[in-house]
Amino acid sequence: MNSYLITDLDNLVYFSLMTALLPLCAFFILFFYGKKLPRKGDWLASLFIGISFILSLVIFFSVWEGRAGTMTFKWISLVGISENAFSVSLSIDKLSSFMMLTVCLISLLVHLYSMEYMKGKLNYTRYFPYLSIFTFAMLGLIISDNLLITFMFWELVGFTSYLLIGFWFTKEEAIKASKKAFLFNRIGDLGFLLALMIIWSYAGTFEFQYLGDSFEDQSMWFTMAGLGLVFACIGKSAQFPLYVWLPDAMEGPTPVSALIHAATMVAAGIFLLAKVFFSAF
Repeated sequence: MNSYLITDLDNLVYFSLMTALLPLCAFFILFFYGKKLPRKGDWLASLFIGISFILSLVIFFSVWEGRAGTMTFKWISLVGISENAFSVSLSIDKLSSFMMLTVCLISLLVHLYSMEYMKGKLNYTRYFPYLSIFTFAMLGLIISDNLLITFMFWELVGFTSYLLIGFWFTKEEAIKASKKAFLFNRIGDLGFLLALMIIWSYAGTFEFQYLGDSFEDQSMWFTMAGLGLVFACIGKSAQFPLYVWLPDAMEGPTPVSALIHAATMVAAGIFLLAKVFFSAF
């Protein structure tokens, strides 16, 4: 089996990036050309997420053999500010590889089930692009190693879930449910913004790898940043008191409910807390 594993750490990160970008490619292709493709392109979205699942499986076993990789790309360079302050960092370890495999598996099953379940339904051409961009947002959140970039994908997950929950936009209940989910998630995200401001003020960087030793003499602010992240996760994972949006989210198509509720969006909060545990508590 070792012959099928990725041994080069740079390649490991590139494969992780490819896993995330495939659903994004499917989104753009279906968004612009979906109406011209056979079956409105549902097979293409399923094919791309299927390839992502295979890649995530290879990555999972490669990482489980003891490998882990991190890669940083320069994003914004400002005079007087550390070059690591605004960068795009990607990382893959045991936690992220397991979460990536889970998201790809659930998304693949939802794609395959939806091909029959949603066949002939109104606005079928919009459905699979929405699934693809949601999957991309989740995978981007997972492999990000920068808290600011994580927040961007965090918001994209919230926006795409709003689109999916309100997919039946001709139904008043679906419209209200999507708005409710969007607003309650934004309330929780105020905690994320607070954490970002505190971390930038006292650490000067958003890189996970540099946050561990940044708050040694600022324990009170450190705690406030951690509580802000907890509050954000309460909203995303539908915990008390920000849980009220989740039951109404069932107004979306049944496969969407499975995608959002089955170890993807509602697990994003738990994943974030696990990822920053070393630096926020």
